[in-house]
Amino acid sequence: MRLSRDDAAPAPMSARFSVLMSALAAVSLGLVLTTTPGCAAGERSGDVRVSPNLVATGGPFDPIALRDLGLTVRWIYDLELASSEGITDLEILDDLVVVVEGPDNFVTAIDVDSGQFAWKRLIGLDLETLYRPMRAGDDSLNGDRIFINSSSRFFTLDPGTGRLVGVQSLEAPVTAGGELIGDFAIFGAAKGLAFAHDIDAGYAKWRYRMTGRLVAPPVRAAENTVFLGDEAGTYVLINVGSGDPAFRNDVFGPIVASAAVHRGDLLVPSVDRSLYALDRNTGNQSWVYRADSPLREAPLSVGRDVYLPTSGGGLIALDSRGNVRWETTLQATPILANHRGLVALGRDTLLLVDPDNGDALQAVRAPGVAAATAAPDGSIILRTTDGRLVRLDPTG
Repeated sequence: MRLSRDDAAPAPMSARFSVLMSALAAVSLGLVLTTTPGCAAGERSGDVRVSPNLVATGGPFDPIALRDLGLTVRWIYDLELASSEGITDLEILDDLVVVVEGPDNFVTAIDVDSGQFAWKRLIGLDLETLYRPMRAGDDSLNGDRIFINSSSRFFTLDPGTGRLVGVQSLEAPVTAGGELIGDFAIFGAAKGLAFAHDIDAGYAKWRYRMTGRLVAPPVRAAENTVFLGDEAGTYVLINVGSGDPAFRNDVFGPIVASAAVHRGDLLVPSVDRSLYALDRNTGNQSWVYRADSPLREAPLSVGRDVYLPTSGGGLIALDSRGNVRWETTLQATPILANHRGLVALGRDTLLLVDPDNGDALQAVRAPGVAAATAAPDGSIILRTTDGRLVRLDPTG
């Protein structure tokens, strides 16, 4: 294994944090000046028009503009990526934000509360691609551990130091991260094989043959069941302990996006332009929504409602029976709902959408933001194309 960049003694995080917060304050001051009487105001060349009546304004992550979305900046961290590097995955794992950088396979952990650097390690070989990290907490059989897999190997890390404490081989080459349930990591393999990898013994406890290649990550459906769908349109719910299917069926197109748990159902998007709501116990269809374009993104479940992003077709809100509440042409991916409304990520913008009618209420410029990850406490971790991480917290 090559030496990591840890050995180069990175600059103190407190200093980098202070610089970033100073820059943030300067951006905030600039916005105040443009809204003060006697100063120039109005649409600027860098602003993004969201709709005919709404323009996104404010500097990137501007605290004043973000307040209109019910959010505030808690911290900003700069990974200082090399020009050839990019963030390939990010997961919030209890008290850590764990980030995967590719193609060099650096894994960095940041304290989720303070935004301070925890550790950085180089995992795997040059030709390996790392997928999403997972974590077993203190209540697991063998204690707290972080897991991350490549297409063929399964790595175990100490969450306190990032030290590599184990490497195991996987049963078959995989194309995505796994789903950790108890003592097993469930994977879908490239050649249509699903299997449960025993994280302690290092071998597959059971194997299950699907029809096509599995590209969507497995999804935990209940305490001891996992849902998988493949590119042939076959889906199955498997008992993790035994490997036996609870139900299996097919839709009319590939399943390439993650399913979502919605009350008593599993919401399964398909390229056949349909969103299927399947009863989690029986697999029977509770309802089906037919869209106008292929569904390649996961839906978001919020209370009784479902928010569905479509490829080129905007954002759609459904009720718990699959009826359309509203449709909008906004090209936006829903993140979460807070006391102000539905927060979504658009093109170079963060949006606040009215959950009652789909109108865009507010928009804040967020150039370079590539993805957003919601935490259970209502906070959001944004990641940018140049390697910055921004934690946004809900306001009171």
